Amino acid sequence: MSAANGPSGPLPPAAEIVFVLAPGQNVFFGELMTAMCDELQLLGVSARIDHSGFPDPSWGTVYVVMPPHEYESLTGFSLADRPDLLARTILVCAEQPGTPWFQSNIAISEGAGALFDINQRAVDAYRQQGVDAVHLQLGYTRTWDRMRPAGELDPDDERSLDVVYLASDTFRRARGLARCADLMWKRATQLVIASASGPIGDGPNVYTGNAKLDLLRRAQVLLNIHRDDEPYFEWLRVIEAFHCGAVVVTESSTGFAPLLPGAHFLSSRPETLASVLEAALDDHERLSRIRRDAYQWLLEQPLADAARAVVTAAQQLLDRPTPARGRAHPAEAVWRAPEFRPEPVSETKDGSVLRQALKDLRLDVMDLRRQVTSATNNGPDATTVQWASAAYRASTTPRVSVITALFNHADHIEEALESVRRSRFQDLEVIVVDDGSSDGSGDVVAAYAARHPEMPLLMLRHPGNRGLGNARNTGVAMARGEYLFVLDSDNRVFPSALGSLVRALDNDVAAAFAYGVLQCFDITGPSHVVSHLPWQPERLRAGNYIDAMAMVRTTEARTSGGYTNDRRLYGWEDFDLWCGFAERGAHGVLVPNFVGSYRVSPTSMLAMSNLSHFNAYAALAERHPRLMAGVGPPR
Repeated sequence: MSAANGPSGPLPPAAEIVFVLAPGQNVFFGELMTAMCDELQLLGVSARIDHSGFPDPSWGTVYVVMPPHEYESLTGFSLADRPDLLARTILVCAEQPGTPWFQSNIAISEGAGALFDINQRAVDAYRQQGVDAVHLQLGYTRTWDRMRPAGELDPDDERSLDVVYLASDTFRRARGLARCADLMWKRATQLVIASASGPIGDGPNVYTGNAKLDLLRRAQVLLNIHRDDEPYFEWLRVIEAFHCGAVVVTESSTGFAPLLPGAHFLSSRPETLASVLEAALDDHERLSRIRRDAYQWLLEQPLADAARAVVTAAQQLLDRPTPARGRAHPAEAVWRAPEFRPEPVSETKDGSVLRQALKDLRLDVMDLRRQVTSATNNGPDATTVQWASAAYRASTTPRVSVITALFNHADHIEEALESVRRSRFQDLEVIVVDDGSSDGSGDVVAAYAARHPEMPLLMLRHPGNRGLGNARNTGVAMARGEYLFVLDSDNRVFPSALGSLVRALDNDVAAAFAYGVLQCFDITGPSHVVSHLPWQPERLRAGNYIDAMAMVRTTEARTSGGYTNDRRLYGWEDFDLWCGFAERGAHGVLVPNFVGSYRVSPTSMLAMSNLSHFNAYAALAERHPRLMAGVGPPR
């Protein structure tokens, strides 16, 4: 394998460079290949993209595949099976060293015409493995430019977004993003988080092409968090941001030369990333300087130079034998998007049965306690009003009813109420349903309400514990608001959240509910994020991905029958509600910013409900047969 670096003249007129992409391939790689194809055509080179396999060879045909491991995975075709084609093929790679994909590229490279990588760090790693890799430096292309649409550099004051985040959902990224939540909810933020279950393509919560470039053009800052622990500099993402004037704030990286941290982008250790982001957003002069310096660097590093390097490598392959005729693989890709089904249980059948039996036993104990309480109280006494503030009585038609079911959370309920009081949206009422607490939770609420008479608060009490579904439904029955917002008694809502969710429902009058991204935290601090994927009803077949902390149209909640009391769905009451909406064709809308904090506790309801999913999925299949058709309990 060989490749030459540096500029060169165009190929002979009869020659052609064909970028071979697999159907369903990562759309971002396709965008880079499109830009490279454009640059080659401007150089006078015959270049095109083919999604249907290697076209019939001719003497002057040279192929480009990016990235090779993904091409083989999606098509089921091994390039090694056609060494004649591989010898005429240039591989363009963009994988992090140390990953399985990087190792796959090494195996494929044997016998290839040339191998380029867009990151110098990866080039060095290839060379250490004996692969004669060449750096393909990305740079300026008119195809992506959003800074000079009219020939002059646009001013900085037209950017409506403070922060944009574009990435797939890995655990490491989720942890890093959670650390930034306390800053991001205060800012005009758009979180675009795509599922990492397969190649990134056109689909929910994926911005591609002009839509992505226009989004970056609206942003002051692009926040970047590495996918894995490898501090790999995401060149493609950074270069696109430079074209649009979005200043990149990223975790510390390697392989960023010739760029300079502080001059062309901002860099920070993971634990201080939020502070660096906040300081950048508060320093408009610095942002403007970095934006212009990064764009000027870009203009001095044209992508045409990378295109010429590919031309030089292609010229050296023309002396190799012309491959045999015939397409190398069918137009249909063998890869299919994974079906949404519950994750299989990684234990023996006996273990699964025991877990379900343990869950049933714990539920039996809970039911027995409720029966004893009911008997002690001489039957299921009616719900009683424990507190109704003057502000509650004076406000008869609030837009939002905040519903909080309360059971033995005396240590946390005041924090939840205080988060509502600090909300910027105040056309609301708060309905707390004390579901038979025995730890003085109700007294904490009463004391808080007495200190804050301005809060329109109603507290109801069940004489005994009736369960989460019943408690929420009591609140729903008493709600006077157009919208319901469910806030569990140990969680917090951010000040901007209620207003953002109200606007989302006002703007989408057909939506049954709206939800936003949640910062999860435990005793160690922010840990990850949930409720970050857009409404995709088929995704519910694999499990719940939307937390209960959401805003629901009151009419929709009542029409659906509210929250289930089926004990098989203990801890899944909100999951069942979303499935009910999906079953009858209703939909939810995602607000792409943080709206609250979710407390992760080993003693939570979810911890017990996750003991076993067997009976729970059976219940969902009974209640929502169209949505759950063909979905059985995990085994």
